[in-house]
Amino acid sequence: MPVNTMSLKPLVSVITVCYQAELTLAETLQSVRKQSYPYLEHIVIDGGSIDRTLDVLRENHHPRLTWYSGPDHGMYDAMNRGIARAAGEWIILLNADDLFSEPNSLESAMHGIEHLNPSLCIHYFDFCMFEAGHMNPVLVRAYLDLRRGMTLCHQAMIYHRSVFAAVGGFLEGYRLAGDLDHTIRCLDAGVAFVHHDQALVHFRIGGASSKQGKRYLTESAPLIHRRFGWYWALRLRFNYLLGRMRGLFGKLLSRRLRGRIRYLMIRVAQWSQRSPQ
Repeated sequence: MPVNTMSLKPLVSVITVCYQAELTLAETLQSVRKQSYPYLEHIVIDGGSIDRTLDVLRENHHPRLTWYSGPDHGMYDAMNRGIARAAGEWIILLNADDLFSEPNSLESAMHGIEHLNPSLCIHYFDFCMFEAGHMNPVLVRAYLDLRRGMTLCHQAMIYHRSVFAAVGGFLEGYRLAGDLDHTIRCLDAGVAFVHHDQALVHFRIGGASSKQGKRYLTESAPLIHRRFGWYWALRLRFNYLLGRMRGLFGKLLSRRLRGRIRYLMIRVAQWSQRSPQ
């Protein structure tokens, strides 16, 4: 089991996959570099960017950073390549537009993990959602209920490396729902999930899955159907349509009318959250 030979504390591998990420990557690199937890490596897998991404990597180089650039078969292929190169006992998948919440986020998380049995375990954390130009991120409490879709944030999950040995990597056939598929497979394989009441990362709104909601639904609904049944797949589709309607009404209707419709939609959403008898 790979560990940092200079300390009893385990080595953590932070893996970032990117493509054409010149606008956000530097902030992510600095977020990792500023972490107070000293026993980490940062591995960046670039998909052959032709913008300034490689310049950003060179400008932000430090001894704990290694990076590779070349064509891949998509985001999940790149993640698997990073995992294969990781030397750490623990693995974090931090996207190229996301950040650790605080400079001591990783140290605090590892302090909560180190006294627990590490075998075949995923530790998942709360996270904050933010949008560029907005000062107040929104705290999201993570909970494990995959019937409702990917209720966890894979950037806020710390995987013991034994998970990938037991379950395998991410399936490269997915463009957006590979994390949901992998998490379901982990659940089926008996991997332990442990929640920590701490915001580990800031998740930037506007990433691949948040921009392509319809494609994500197309990939995730069959997963939910196969694993949890038709009811939960139908409800996932209903909630997606509900969100689209909210956005449409928000643009077209007056504030007063939006309030009335919002009230009705809240009641409908409360009804939809009831489990079947």
